[in-house]
Amino acid sequence: MATTFRSVVRLVAGPKLVRSKEDADYFVLDGENPSRTAPVAVVPFSYLQSPLTLSVRAGQRIVRFVIISDTHEFHEYVPVPDGDFLIHCGDILLSDRFNIAPWSTKKLKAFFSWFNGHSHKHKIVIGGNHDGMLEQLQLTDAKALASPALFAMNETFVMDGITFFASPRSKGSSPNKAFQSEEVWAASPSAPVDVLITHQGPWTQRMVDFIANVKPRLFHACGHEHIRHGLNRVGPIPSFNAAICRGSFGREDLQRPTVVDVILPTS
Repeated sequence: MATTFRSVVRLVAGPKLVRSKEDADYFVLDGENPSRTAPVAVVPFSYLQSPLTLSVRAGQRIVRFVIISDTHEFHEYVPVPDGDFLIHCGDILLSDRFNIAPWSTKKLKAFFSWFNGHSHKHKIVIGGNHDGMLEQLQLTDAKALASPALFAMNETFVMDGITFFASPRSKGSSPNKAFQSEEVWAASPSAPVDVLITHQGPWTQRMVDFIANVKPRLFHACGHEHIRHGLNRVGPIPSFNAAICRGSFGREDLQRPTVVDVILPTS
């Protein structure tokens, strides 16, 4: 029997789950009414891989988004569950303000080798304010470095029938200032958007206004402010901060990946 959204919420919140070293913050989002987002549950990957995790009515499908951000060169210590989309919201590097280009490029190549090694059919990555080397590269070179993942730079695109707009924009007091120019902030979507991806979350009025104006139909994904990890909202719009590192930038102090199951119509 198909599971209603209300029973999905009970399903996510109800089980007595055994914690493991491979846990994720798990959300279920109703694509017909994204403001109805199930409360977070911390679940082991084994639970996510279970065929009993969700069932849907005829004419519906589940699309799983796995979202990470702010890995800051600790990506190899981040367990990543399977899904349909793997999204990285920027800050791949720890800091390359003082590094020579070949060193930063080597770090980026190592990251993209790891990122593309996962099984997700669709992979999307943007830059963050720590990723100065990506900003210095020609866009075609940055895209080639990331391939087959899509390195998205202020662009609207469609994957699996879902429309995205992805931008590395951010602001803050950090001395790392990549992708923070007014030129980056001036870009806007060329079509109505289902999923909005930015580096910064809704912690400045300018970003709140931008998210509200874009009005993504499903959700917003971000990072940047490590302490804001989790589900936030801009009005009815769910905003998932998927920062992996905390303030200490240590491999022993990493936060969980974010998994969002979205229930969508099949056509």
